[in-house]
Amino acid sequence: MRLRLTLIAAAVLALAAVPSAASALVAFTKYTKDGAANQQIWLAADDGSDQRKVGSARGLEPMISPDGKWIAYMTVTDTKTWDTVLAFANVKTGEVTKADWACNGPVWAPDSSRVACTPVSEDAKGLMTGGGLWLVTPALQATEIVKPKGNSVIGYSFSPDSTWVAYGQQGFPGTIGGGKLRASTIDGSQTLKLGRGSYPVWGPEQVAYIRTEVDHHGKVPLVRSEVWLIDVLGGPDTAEQLTSYAAKGFVEGPLPFAWTPDGSTIIGTVTGEDLIDPVRINARTGKVRPIGPANAVPTAVSADGTQVLVVSGQLGGGPGQLYAVPVNGTASSLLIKNVDFASACNTWQP
Repeated sequence: MRLRLTLIAAAVLALAAVPSAASALVAFTKYTKDGAANQQIWLAADDGSDQRKVGSARGLEPMISPDGKWIAYMTVTDTKTWDTVLAFANVKTGEVTKADWACNGPVWAPDSSRVACTPVSEDAKGLMTGGGLWLVTPALQATEIVKPKGNSVIGYSFSPDSTWVAYGQQGFPGTIGGGKLRASTIDGSQTLKLGRGSYPVWGPEQVAYIRTEVDHHGKVPLVRSEVWLIDVLGGPDTAEQLTSYAAKGFVEGPLPFAWTPDGSTIIGTVTGEDLIDPVRINARTGKVRPIGPANAVPTAVSADGTQVLVVSGQLGGGPGQLYAVPVNGTASSLLIKNVDFASACNTWQP
């Protein structure tokens, strides 16, 4: 499966002022044929209207904070090696603050105070030696939860009160199914060991995550994944398998992305070789049902939990489209054309 991708510089003043965040709830980059390393970052209202640039902010995978005040993203510093640095854009003023270090795949805490991201370590030859977990504020204050060298971090998610972060971890480079589920306080002072697992997604009461196995078709090894649930503070004995997905061929199985606010449904994808389709997972029965267009990924859940923001066109190298997809499986609504990546704040409601 090939997905198109996840020093403190002086603040760069915006080329043009940006309106207040009241209706700027979706951050996105537009698809370009030349595959530009640093794409202009845009904002739009809930329904895709009122599109405007975020000053001089250019980069990859813009993640707007839950309160709509900041956008965290990655800026490419070397187009030959695709080296990146972490950056934050102030939505109201358009000012940009850049770090002089990489921290990839930013994910916001619910209180918008910081992002979790992955720093990478390299040897003298530029070869990767591991990836860790840092928590970084918009002022570029970083707390190390997992050191990069010698580790692999596989997914991460904050608790609803933003005081804990859950993550999968194993030694670098690691093995299929080798991830260990962990949860740490945001100051790194306490860590809980929660058994085997990776790609955690913290819901209202439980964490959804996956356990991965290696199956075989003759001599061909096949990866299979299932969604599990756990009560973090209750410990590893509370872990229970949720899904029993009948994956066939090169389909791996379900992967969680986010919960609906009421905790009844997990939004995710079914992944595999050249396959990534959005699904809803019943958090009580484990039933998996497709929603929205195929070849797409979910990027946000609406404030009332009834719709999902989805970007199509994730395989094949063509332009994607941004859709609002009803969780109940009814017809999707096209919001923005030619989108490469998108995110929304917690009041998004198309």
